[in-house]
Amino acid sequence: MLRGDTISVKKDGFDHVGLYAGVANGVDYVVHNSRAQGLVVLDTLADFAAGQRITLVSRGGDVTAIDRALSFLGKKYDLFAFNCEHAVSLAKTGVPTSPQLQKAVARTGIAAFVLTGLGLAYAHYRPSFDSNVGVNGGFRKSNGRFAKAPIL
Repeated sequence: MLRGDTISVKKDGFDHVGLYAGVANGVDYVVHNSRAQGLVVLDTLADFAAGQRITLVSRGGDVTAIDRALSFLGKKYDLFAFNCEHAVSLAKTGVPTSPQLQKAVARTGIAAFVLTGLGLAYAHYRPSFDSNVGVNGGFRKSNGRFAKAPIL
C-alpha cells in the first residue's frame, strides 16, 4: 500500500473507509472516522480491519491529504455531516462527500414517495360513508336527528 491510499472494510453492511497513513516502527497506520469511537482516530491497520478483508478503493494521494486527515484527529463523528467517507474525501479533495449516504437518502426518499403514493391512493379509493345514513341503516330526518329504518 502507498501513503494516501483509500482503503475500506465491511462493517455492519456498509463500506468503512480510511486513509492509509504509512508505516512507523514497523506498524501500518490508518486515519479514519470511527463510528464506534465517535471521532477521527489514527489506528493500526489491524485495528482498522478488525479481522475483515481490506479493499483498495483508490490509489494514493499526496502528503497534504495525509496531513489534512491527521488534522481531523479528534473531530467528532456525525453520520450525516462528517462520517468516514466525508473525512476521507475532505482530506483528499477538499470537498466532503458521502456516496453511501447519498444512496441511502435517495432510497429512503423513494420509499417515502411510494408510501405516500399508496396512502393517497387509499384516500382516493377508500369507501366513503354517507353522513345522512346512520348506524343500522337509519336515516337523518329534516330536523337533523336520526330515525330508525323501517323494518320491512
